[in-house]
Amino acid sequence: MFIIPFLVICVHYVADFIFQAEKWATTKSKSNLSLLSHVSVYSTLWILPSYAILANLRPGESREWYLYSTILFFILTFLSHFITPIAILIVMILNTIVNTQLPKNSSNNLTYSNHENMKNLIFISSPYTHEDPAVVEKNFVQVAKLSAHLTSKGYVTFSPIVYGHTLLSLRKMDADWETWKSFCLTFLKKSDEIWVYKMDGWNRSRGVAEEIEFAIKNNITIKYLDNEQFDF
Repeated sequence: MFIIPFLVICVHYVADFIFQAEKWATTKSKSNLSLLSHVSVYSTLWILPSYAILANLRPGESREWYLYSTILFFILTFLSHFITPIAILIVMILNTIVNTQLPKNSSNNLTYSNHENMKNLIFISSPYTHEDPAVVEKNFVQVAKLSAHLTSKGYVTFSPIVYGHTLLSLRKMDADWETWKSFCLTFLKKSDEIWVYKMDGWNRSRGVAEEIEFAIKNNITIKYLDNEQFDF
């Protein structure tokens, strides 16, 4: 006897899911009091059509039967409004539990807020200028890969080559050491360490040599990175 009322409730629930309950549950555009008010009003309005439907389905029943059936219809309609918020809440709780239990990949979920490697600012020294533009590009790409690798490990680094090469690609400027010397040494002075990347040409680079000399004079820790220890 409740097939048609049940179908009516389902239609009402689907419409409410699409237009109202989902919006309340996800964006909280309305307060809980407003939601409760909406549910109470519209569920009450369904009492009259539910009574008429039941009367047509089961004519001749007692007044008490219609009354109890209508109350049951009201309760079902009232509760149907809360299915969506409850379902979304359950999904959110399960999602939180699953995310908490999943192992974190440190290389893909890097958090700088409390990383052990971010204690010092590291200046990366590497050769750049060359008469062959292909070598210049190669020098940039190689130190950029090193910077990306160190960053993925949580190190806070600064490479004047990675930074400067990007600027030179956007505006025409001289790329020689004299032009960039003050720029590089200003950043080096504020760094805690200098890591010298021993890639091809590092021992012939004037810029690298002067950066090492500056680090020695200013008691900046020097570390040398062998090119062979990285496989990019």
